[in-house]
Amino acid sequence: MPVITDYAFANYIPPQEKRRRAAIRAGLAHVAELIPADPTPGAPVRLRFWTNGHMAIDRVAVYYTLDGSEPLGERGVAANGQVVLAAPISSRVDGALRQVVRRWEAAVPGLPAGTLVRYRADGWSLRLRQTHWWADAVDPINVNPPQGRLFAYHVDDRSPPAWLRDEIIYQIFVDRFATAGDEPPMQ
Repeated sequence: MPVITDYAFANYIPPQEKRRRAAIRAGLAHVAELIPADPTPGAPVRLRFWTNGHMAIDRVAVYYTLDGSEPLGERGVAANGQVVLAAPISSRVDGALRQVVRRWEAAVPGLPAGTLVRYRADGWSLRLRQTHWWADAVDPINVNPPQGRLFAYHVDDRSPPAWLRDEIIYQIFVDRFATAGDEPPMQ
């Protein structure tokens, strides 16, 4: 009996990974990596970023607001909101990209329940004044955001049930299984 092998998902790269790779190649990636993933009141939040090791990115800053307005700033100077600088924490070769990447981390202080934090980040070189990068400014799936992607998280006391963390959830859209017009539409 022949062996049947299913290769349908062998080379599938999820959209989030495509975005991460494209953003790192372009210079600066965040892809919404925050710790903890579900911030609670009073707990600081660590934001992680990745930079392309072949680019002269010497500084990374995060601009954030707490009042719902858009965070604005550049090269470590906030024009609206507050700013925190990220620190480089490691360098390694990324196997998927086959290049050196640097990991950075910034900490936003703990905030009260009900706070919506909106933020964006940039990176720049101290030696090459004309260079500048926005976090996640390149998106291979959607339109490229001109000042990088705008991120947000909400601080609250709620948490998902423990069992949900290990589950796989499928959304099935019945209309996607319709035939190609062989039958009359359902009434």
